[in-house]
Amino acid sequence: MKKAVILLAGLLTVLSMGFASAQFSDVPAGHWAKEAVEKIAAEGIILGFPDGTFRGNENLTRYQAAMIIYRLLQKLEPGQMGAMDQETITALRNAVQELAAELASLGVRVSALEDNAASKSDVARLEKMIAELKGMPSGEGASGAALKDLADRVEAAAIAADTALAQVQALEGKVDAVGAQASANADSIKALNELAVLLNQDVLSLQDRVTALEKASGMTDLSGVATKDDVQSVRDYVTAIRGDLVNVSNKVSALEANVGDLQDQVNGLKFYQFTVSGSISGEYSVFRVLDGGLEDFDADRLFATSFSTGEATTDKGDVAAKEDLGPGFQQEGTWSSSLTLKLLFPNAYKVDAAGLTIKGIEIDGTWDVSGGSYTGTTGGFWDVSGVRTSFTVGNDPLMITLARQPKAHFTEYVFDNDYYSRGTGYVVEYKGILDITGVYGSTGDADTVNGDNRYYRGVMAGKSFENFSIAAYAVQEAADVYGPAYSNTVYGGHATASFGPLSLEGEYDMSNNGTPASVMYFKGGLNLGDGKFKANANYRAIDPDFAGVSQDVDTAGYQSEDSSGNTINGAPFGDDQKGYGFDAAAELGAFSVSGYYDHQTDFAGTATSQVDKYGAAAEAKLSVITLKGNYDYYNADATDPTNDEVTYGGSAAIGPMKGFTLEAFYSLATLGGAAVDGPLPTTEGESAYGASLSHDGASENALISGLNLTAKYKAYTVSGNTDIQVYGDFDAKFGVVGIHPMFRYHMPNPGDTTIKYGAQVKVGELGVVFKPTLMGDFVSRTTGTTSEMKYGVGLELGDFVFGSSLKGGYASYTAANVASVLLADAQLLDPFNPADDRVWSSTGTTNGSLTGYFFEWTYEGMQFAYIDAVVNNGGNTTHGQAFKVSYSVEF
Repeated sequence: MKKAVILLAGLLTVLSMGFASAQFSDVPAGHWAKEAVEKIAAEGIILGFPDGTFRGNENLTRYQAAMIIYRLLQKLEPGQMGAMDQETITALRNAVQELAAELASLGVRVSALEDNAASKSDVARLEKMIAELKGMPSGEGASGAALKDLADRVEAAAIAADTALAQVQALEGKVDAVGAQASANADSIKALNELAVLLNQDVLSLQDRVTALEKASGMTDLSGVATKDDVQSVRDYVTAIRGDLVNVSNKVSALEANVGDLQDQVNGLKFYQFTVSGSISGEYSVFRVLDGGLEDFDADRLFATSFSTGEATTDKGDVAAKEDLGPGFQQEGTWSSSLTLKLLFPNAYKVDAAGLTIKGIEIDGTWDVSGGSYTGTTGGFWDVSGVRTSFTVGNDPLMITLARQPKAHFTEYVFDNDYYSRGTGYVVEYKGILDITGVYGSTGDADTVNGDNRYYRGVMAGKSFENFSIAAYAVQEAADVYGPAYSNTVYGGHATASFGPLSLEGEYDMSNNGTPASVMYFKGGLNLGDGKFKANANYRAIDPDFAGVSQDVDTAGYQSEDSSGNTINGAPFGDDQKGYGFDAAAELGAFSVSGYYDHQTDFAGTATSQVDKYGAAAEAKLSVITLKGNYDYYNADATDPTNDEVTYGGSAAIGPMKGFTLEAFYSLATLGGAAVDGPLPTTEGESAYGASLSHDGASENALISGLNLTAKYKAYTVSGNTDIQVYGDFDAKFGVVGIHPMFRYHMPNPGDTTIKYGAQVKVGELGVVFKPTLMGDFVSRTTGTTSEMKYGVGLELGDFVFGSSLKGGYASYTAANVASVLLADAQLLDPFNPADDRVWSSTGTTNGSLTGYFFEWTYEGMQFAYIDAVVNNGGNTTHGQAFKVSYSVEF
């Protein structure tokens, strides 16, 4: 029955438009039927209970249903039907019909329950008492106590009826099923109307009885009985409370709207917020020489510390080949500190009506309290290294950078300043219909007032598409009013294009600094069959007098890299040359071939500068067998055939199988037509034959994972000399113990035999107090009278106190008949490389040693470090010592 009542309530909502919604205290906000309840209450079809509740989870009595239907029929009078469409009327009739059928079915069950309930006899006694009251004269009316008793009995009857309905509630599920079936059998609204009439008659009869009772009660003292006015007062009070609830609800809604507005404002502030990041650092350091020694030396060969000045670090953690201790570093109690700030405004705001929008601002700056770094500075100063502001013009990005060392790049030949800056200035980059880059600045060292009294300026405009790009540019560098007369103007263009497998690239540039000069090159490439066939051709003419306003100085070369392998200049062709060339390669199944040809002279075309080179190579991969062959020709001087270099040969390899590869090779090298052992001056070709067997420990199917092993034999065909090498290393780990042993045996004939061996061991991190890690290494080599030995031990406490770390170590290096004790041969040299004879130095005549120890304590960004080392260079000793306290905090 609940289902029918709820359906009816939902349909009745169409009858109420524009009225204030009634509020019931027990209908929670967000309830799925809240809107329907409020609509039918506002329409007057349901009034609720005097205590302001709706009691939506209680059953509906027949009397309550009668009043709902009665009020509904009043709403369905002809004058009230115009506002509803036919679909709404039909749905309403079906719902009412379903409700009537359910009431009829429920009535039968209620009647059966009422026959067994006490309420029936109570009603009979009530009617008898009403009749007796009617027959009494005025002065013999029932007393107030009798009326009170009557009221109590009426209340008891109501309780009994409610009890019966509670029993019916247990049958509610079955009643719903029966009601659904009865709803299907109802065929018209007429039956509902007839039922409504009967119910209305019952209601009218009851009203008549109540009216008669009220008249009779006029002769009785009813002071203790609530009157209609009392009831109406209670209803008015409830209505007032409902109104207050509506007002409170409206106020809450207003407050929610205000909170929403405040949240929008906060979000707006967040959108425009800026971030501040940077670092604070300081350092107090002391460097001393204790014995008056005169040698600057490199202590990094013993251990890597915070004092290390090596520019590179090998896989094993060693850095070398740059001095860090000695008299050249001596200083007493030097203090330095700095504050680096970066301000970032990441989001946008309009700055004018033309559509220019600032998207972000980034500021880099450093506060240095040491002073004296710039002319005229005596104390602390701000060093603003750069300000970058990003805009949008409409939807097109615009970036403006003002910096001490701004970076920009037009081409590899013109204004190539993305590695080295040309000098303090600004860069403007706009990407729209055209991509435009503009530069302006002062040429020279950014740490001086005005460099070399020159300025530079330039602009490049172009556009890149999917298969085509083009750019034109102009750059000028000239003297300012304080500098000697100078002017250099550069202009040119660069373009690329691709048409399916064909790619093209070209550039032409002119410079004039008093001497006109040019750069020109064209390249073309063909790629067919996903790389199965590739061919490339080029023509170039690079004038040595060309000055492209590039890098920090005009004399910097093309095709250069820094010590870490980063590209400084990636020009496709080097300086001072004119020539052409081509190369091609093809693959056909297991076979591949390639060839090349190149002709070149200096830019002036001098005959003695002519270089011709050509060659070919072939390879066949047949399962695990690989066959290779090659031929190469090189002539560095067309006027002198004795410079001709020719190399040809071949090899055959089997593998890898279980990580093993077996290879045999043969090659012949001639210089000016005569066979030589080699290596040749340019191509490094050799006349030799031999074989090698190797095992790759990193191979997926390696027989022994981590084991690298190589054995080589080479015999030179001209002299008959031989070279034998056997070397290897092994990476192994056993629980917390890691070990890396290595060995090398090298026997050249003629020459001295080298024996080299060593190991690195690391234990930890141990799961005990302080979390210690132990480290140790040892390596030794002998080559005739040359010998080197290095060993060291170290301890690191990963969790010392308060989360800090403490590490220290001791190491020693001794050498006899080496090239140098002060420095290593190269900064990338690894003393534990089994393929190299050396530990740190090649064969020479110097004897000496290097011994030292260090410790470092680190907590968060603070560090205490100390190093003490003594070098003996051919009997001359230098005792170096350094101490520093440093901190660095990033925010």
